[in-house]
Amino acid sequence: ALSAYLADDARVHSQGPSPAKSSADHAAALAARPDRIEFSHLGGAASQAGDLVWTYGDARWTADEVPGRGHYVRIWQTRPQGWRSDWACSTS
Repeated sequence: ALSAYLADDARVHSQGPSPAKSSADHAAALAARPDRIEFSHLGGAASQAGDLVWTYGDARWTADEVPGRGHYVRIWQTRPQGWRSDWACSTS
């Protein structure tokens, strides 16, 4: 679902591969992640202007019957198309 909200120039970071910097690379990076990830929001804030927000938290998943745990950060910016994610990062 995140891919529908990624800006074309967003950066998607994952542990291991280089950051995905294009729409085609975004799709490949997101497809390599587990089908289901549970995100637990821990915090975030907004710019004083209200045009940039960020959230972060814990992430948990199971891949090949092995549980995984990491963290996530998402940065959102309002653009002409509406709110778009400029940067998404997760680690395991």
